[in-house]
Amino acid sequence: MDATADLTVLGIELRDVRIPLLRTYRSAGTTIDSRRLITVRITAGDSAGWGEAAPVPGYSTDTAEDAWNELAALSSDLEAMPLSAVAAAATHLDAPSARHALETALADLQGRAQG
Repeated sequence: MDATADLTVLGIELRDVRIPLLRTYRSAGTTIDSRRLITVRITAGDSAGWGEAAPVPGYSTDTAEDAWNELAALSSDLEAMPLSAVAAAATHLDAPSARHALETALADLQGRAQG
């Protein structure tokens, strides 16, 4: 039996993280001197799971801003919902990195809860 089947979301925390690169990355159309990523922490029961949205400028179809906006808009709606609702909500996100962040936070949470 799935140990997380009856768990509900206690909280979702988003963090906007900027990490400077040691060296500037340059390619034909892109120069990157730092990385911006969004971390997601979902808590349920006695466990928490982490995920991240880390789109690469010039390569990804979305941006960190896109991921932040979608996750911020959705996060308060998911509180007190069953974990299955989080999985269903992730499928409706337009930004691939936002979807990845939510799905990996959920998978991490489920793994930690099951031991």
